Amino acid sequence: MKKILFITDLHLTKDVNTTSGIDTYANFNKILEDFNKDTKPELIVLGGDLCHTKPDPNTYAYVLSSLSTFDVPIITIPGNHDDSRLVAESGLSPFRLIRDELYGNILTPIQSIALDSSKGEFSEEQWAWICEIFSNNKTGHQIVFMHHPPVICGARHMEPKYQFKELSRFQKLLEDFKHIEFHIFCGHFHLEKSIRDKNLNVYVTPSTFVQIHPDKVHFEPFMPYIGYRIIYSDSIGSVINTHVKYV
Repeated sequence: MKKILFITDLHLTKDVNTTSGIDTYANFNKILEDFNKDTKPELIVLGGDLCHTKPDPNTYAYVLSSLSTFDVPIITIPGNHDDSRLVAESGLSPFRLIRDELYGNILTPIQSIALDSSKGEFSEEQWAWICEIFSNNKTGHQIVFMHHPPVICGARHMEPKYQFKELSRFQKLLEDFKHIEFHIFCGHFHLEKSIRDKNLNVYVTPSTFVQIHPDKVHFEPFMPYIGYRIIYSDSIGSVINTHVKYV
């Protein structure tokens, strides 16, 4: 059984005036301290929005340095506050940049893929690659990491303005592969949510910055905790267990 840590929406910035007085660096370090209390993971996936107001190479360098002590593979999924090219150059992702998008296969410790939805949509090249991956899936299980939830989650502040722009196309694609059980891990909405619909399982992970009240149209902080997700999977991409840990 493989253990993966999924941490998302760090929004790292030295300017606490732009984060309602929240020290996002302190929050990030609190999460890292909690990592050290448990058994070592075999993979760490960063779910995007590492930066707060604009992409910053120094921020990416800081994150890489902070996580290097764990000595495990690191995968970074660019968020809408990130720059895919800068993420690629930072060393936070093993993938090759393809037309300003950063996506690829994760072969160890589990079979899964990471997608680049940082623009709120996929290029035609990325769509074609996704279709090829799903067509070649022989296991009947597929783990996907992406920043934007590919379904409606009932987050009134984030939807519809900040949601993934190609929801219907994504849904249609999954319908074409009914034999595959999909497990999609994402962030972006700053809340915890699990949604199951037919062969689709979506796990939205809370932020290390702040959680957003799902029932409020305007931005309003919700609950005084930050969190991350722990995923247990077998090597072929079947999710055995997943839960959120709050600190």
